[in-house]
Amino acid sequence: MTSRGGGPAAFTLMVLLSIVLGATGCTEDPSTLTVDESIADVTVQVAGMAYSPASVTIDVGQSVAWHFADRGVGHNVVGIGAASTLLHSPMLGYGDYVQTFDEPGTYRYYCTLHPQMKGAVVVR
Repeated sequence: MTSRGGGPAAFTLMVLLSIVLGATGCTEDPSTLTVDESIADVTVQVAGMAYSPASVTIDVGQSVAWHFADRGVGHNVVGIGAASTLLHSPMLGYGDYVQTFDEPGTYRYYCTLHPQMKGAVVVR
């Protein structure tokens, strides 16, 4: 089978793309999805070029989830100073990053692509 679109290889690519796009759930806006509350004690939304809330307080042994939903804009969570060994998420446009905190202290972080985005986790 050949066509103006580039022949069998182009047809196969179009079929594969439609399968992949259909499997990704494109009918639902990922920015409206929320994190599964069972995976963390506190959730920080990463949207609108900000962490919200910018500062959270938790107890030792609790977890924080960062829920990335900024219309596909990539962000990350990278610790500042001593927190850099604990906080280092991948760059995400959508999805969640979860970290458990086993030591008390203040863990400051920022987004490497958008350094004006800053936050803190206070562990008591």
